[in-house]
Amino acid sequence: MDEDVPLLDPNLVNQVAKVSTTTIKTFGSGDVHILAIDCGMKYNIIRSLVSAGIKLTVVPWNHDIKKERYDGLFLSNGPGDPALCEVVVENLRWAIQQDVPIFGICLGNQLLARAAGCKTYKLKFGNL
Repeated sequence: MDEDVPLLDPNLVNQVAKVSTTTIKTFGSGDVHILAIDCGMKYNIIRSLVSAGIKLTVVPWNHDIKKERYDGLFLSNGPGDPALCEVVVENLRWAIQQDVPIFGICLGNQLLARAAGCKTYKLKFGNL
């Protein structure tokens, strides 16, 4: 059986757009308000932040964060190539200029690095 089987390269598709929430959701009621950009966020992150007394608003990956008020910005983990998330990167370029802490994990850090002018590239497992 030498027949080629067509395969879709997942690295050519914006995986974040597939896994991000499509609605804005708020959890908790603390005095500190964190805005979380959902790039494929795990529910345990939400549970952990809320259990720490945080008010957490989760927004889609392509949400215009310029309209939001928050005390800190969180960039979630997620799948795929950060180079395909230019909408997030553009929003982060604006956010970096604001006087608000920004923190992220995994893909979130890669997106923040791209917003700061760094390049990322594909590794065997993941991106750097």
